[in-house]
Amino acid sequence: MIASEIARGLMGIVAFIGIGWLLSENRRAFPVKPVLVGLACQIGLAVLLTRVPAITAAFGAATHGMDALQAASRSGSSFMFGYLGGGRAPFDIGDPSATFIFAFQGRS
Repeated sequence: MIASEIARGLMGIVAFIGIGWLLSENRRAFPVKPVLVGLACQIGLAVLLTRVPAITAAFGAATHGMDALQAASRSGSSFMFGYLGGGRAPFDIGDPSATFIFAFQGRS
């Protein structure tokens, strides 16, 4: 399974470089060296950000901080705006999707 994911990723890289070559104005002067250097930088950055424990721990701490901020803002909006901000509704809800208010509860 991992080998197929790697193969799919490599095919995507080759496809993007191929599209760049096809859309270039002068295909004979296609800058291979800068493309390979940029690709090596991207791979190095990906390895650095996903495999170095100190960096992944820093991203984990930042994620924890953002989760705390999101929970605090959800709590504050439900305190300020009641059920419109995500708090308990003072009535029985027949359709839970009908109580969704994008301005307060919309998130990714």
